[in-house]
Amino acid sequence: MSMKNKTSKSFRVPAHNDVEGADFYHDFKMHVTVTRIVSRKVCYISELDSSMSSPGKLKADIVRAALRAGKLPVETESSLVMMTGPANRLLLTKEILDFCGALPIYNTEHIKVDPSNGNGTASK
Repeated sequence: MSMKNKTSKSFRVPAHNDVEGADFYHDFKMHVTVTRIVSRKVCYISELDSSMSSPGKLKADIVRAALRAGKLPVETESSLVMMTGPANRLLLTKEILDFCGALPIYNTEHIKVDPSNGNGTASK
């Protein structure tokens, strides 16, 4: 996990099971998450999840988890996102542009899925 400053955090989730590996950059100042999937050669931007811990708490949680003996409980969460179009690079920070490099960057919206019928609606 990278601790570049107090307003952003980045980390890598390696490929596992049937899920591709990805790099995540949380910008707490702009309230966005950038997901870089190198195998697909793309970056996606979405609103920062409101349940995301503050930068300080996130760091403390990761340090505490690393120091814990034994296996940590595994929690798997799935979500759907809808690509809404290319991001305007003029509105992005230098850090986000550096994180994505020359990869295309797309805006996304999270989709809430009703498990009873499988239909989804965009959430804001």
